[in-house]
Amino acid sequence: MKGKLETSVKNVFNTRDIALVISEWSFSEIGPDGKAGSIRGRATDVLRQQSDGTWRIVMDNPWGADISR
Repeated sequence: MKGKLETSVKNVFNTRDIALVISEWSFSEIGPDGKAGSIRGRATDVLRQQSDGTWRIVMDNPWGADISR
């Protein structure tokens, strides 16, 4: 699929090296038939900070809170 994915972080709850991130996302595309389509939802992700300071996703639930089409 070729389309556009947009995300917006709404909340971050963290301790030292673990974070729970709540975000809203939307994906829109034009299908091969020329029809526009879109989907959106709220995701919950758990991240862990690495020794070099970067963050990596440990768990991802793209349908974390709900979904609407």
